[in-house]
Amino acid sequence: MAILLATWWYNRSEYHFRINKFGGMNKVFIVLFFIAGLNTAYSQRAGEFQLGLRSTTSLFSHDSEFGTGVGGQFRLRLFERMNTEWFADFITSDILGAAKRSDSHIGWSVMFYPLPARQRLVQPYILMGHCFDYTRVEVFETGDIQDRWSSAFQTGIGTHFNISERTDLSLNAQYMGHIGKDLHVEYVHDHNHSHSASSGNHDDLVITTNPSSRSLEGHLLITVSFNVKIAKLWSGKL
Repeated sequence: MAILLATWWYNRSEYHFRINKFGGMNKVFIVLFFIAGLNTAYSQRAGEFQLGLRSTTSLFSHDSEFGTGVGGQFRLRLFERMNTEWFADFITSDILGAAKRSDSHIGWSVMFYPLPARQRLVQPYILMGHCFDYTRVEVFETGDIQDRWSSAFQTGIGTHFNISERTDLSLNAQYMGHIGKDLHVEYVHDHNHSHSASSGNHDDLVITTNPSSRSLEGHLLITVSFNVKIAKLWSGKL
């Protein structure tokens, strides 16, 4: 009912908004804010099991590349104010328009809820966790390919928007730090070369690595996920 009222209100007020390429998002946000303003709350209890889909954006890393990816996850809430998330995703990133990086993650996170979770529509949380990572980097011009396995940690903040009794939309930002050998793209002859895809010949691009040392490199990840409660494993019915 709330969604129908919000849609009606938006259609009556449509002339106040410029419809551009983000017009669809305006409509989504209007509906979400209208729902958030209602005095509705949904229970959050230990034992809940959820399945979800996720979309992840990598904003920066050592090579300043931009990446996007998709994946899936499940959640198991251990306590009212502690949840766990077990995930897998695949992210591809463009490097200078001349190389590609692919990252596969399999890991887990623990989410702590600083506010009481039982009756809350918007539910912020702090997360931290660990994952295993496979990285593959390819330089197009030379055909050079290198890969690595590593371990990583992640920490960040986020929030759930509890859309209904069984569904939520979640948004989080986290820093993922990879613990392992360096693996990035550099110019061989000129380390001050402009990092531009249109800067000319990329024959002098190579993948550099130092297997004998251990270093810390990482990226900022923004993840949006949609999750559905499908079972209550303990503490009563769903």
